[in-house]
Amino acid sequence: MAPTPKESSIVRAELIRLGSGTLLLVVLEDGRVEKRLIDLPDDAADETVDAVSRILLESFAGSSLTAAAETARHRAKAAAGAEGATLTAVAGALDTIERAHHEEHVFLGGVANIAAEEAFGQRETLRQMLETLERESDVLRFLRQVATSPSVSVTIGRENPMTGMWEASVVAAPYEVGGQAVGTIGVVGPLRMDYAAAISSVRAVAERLSAAVAALAGPS
Repeated sequence: MAPTPKESSIVRAELIRLGSGTLLLVVLEDGRVEKRLIDLPDDAADETVDAVSRILLESFAGSSLTAAAETARHRAKAAAGAEGATLTAVAGALDTIERAHHEEHVFLGGVANIAAEEAFGQRETLRQMLETLERESDVLRFLRQVATSPSVSVTIGRENPMTGMWEASVVAAPYEVGGQAVGTIGVVGPLRMDYAAAISSVRAVAERLSAAVAALAGPS
């Protein structure tokens, strides 16, 4: 499960020229890095982009996405010509980031490996598991519960609230920033899998994710 949405503050925001386009780069305190290509008016010279980028660097740090978008709109009204249009474009891009920021997602990898497990050889068992994994809302609900656990969580068979997963086990753990869980990593396996190895692997990956997200967030 990707980092859970919350009203995160902006650590850094700036505009970057990419050939004929312009990129809005936003780094949030929870470690997320958001990028949006924005359309600028034809008369927006490099000096204008640099001036707006300085505004973002000086004014947006510590602000929420919503507050930053409002600041950009307010500054746009007071600015003239290309600078005002550029700030308006920035506000619109911040709005799209804010909307996307409040959507949760599950990322699945290696699902095909389930079919190779002898324990899941029965067609109906395999069908139920794959069907369950397709229901993102159910998986999200389960992973949110796991995120409240302080360490690795092991859910075996019928302990799983998702009935389609009763023939499997899930080993999962939250990854954190500053002691606050921001997402969950886990593996699905047969009831008789090597739990010690699975727990060790999940714990190691959760620790690495915590370190990576903390590094992106920068010093507190």
